[in-house]
Amino acid sequence: RDAQESRGLGDVYKRQFLLLTFIGITAGLCAGTASSSMVMDTTDEHRLKTGQAQEGAFYGAVSFSGKASSALGHLIGGVIIDLIKFPLGSDVIPGSVDEEIIWNLGFYFGPTVAILPVIAIYIVATKYNISRAKHDDILKELQKETAENSIESS
Repeated sequence: RDAQESRGLGDVYKRQFLLLTFIGITAGLCAGTASSSMVMDTTDEHRLKTGQAQEGAFYGAVSFSGKASSALGHLIGGVIIDLIKFPLGSDVIPGSVDEEIIWNLGFYFGPTVAILPVIAIYIVATKYNISRAKHDDILKELQKETAENSIESS
């Protein structure tokens, strides 16, 4: 009887897992596309303000920040693993880890994984101020400057 009930519940969990995986992948693709566009818009604004095209420096900074945040994530994960005294090594048998350690793993990782993206979203939402109209104005100014420079160089 328990096997039948757990099989049904397992199917529910599988469907939820697939749905959440689909939502996560879709959100990741949207965030990646939006962030690339935001960096490009920022480089346009920078070029208008300074007259220098530095797209490479901006994308280099984005690449570095991705690597740094990955390293920070590994550091935080390692600290949490040490704090909860998660057993390490090849002698650990699946199912033998104490329930309190498993609970602590979820307790510390859950909020950490939930809070850090919220902080990132807050920073972007409060610091990024290029609207579509503002970006259109920036592009018009850049086109005007490019036209003026090509006339002067002729």
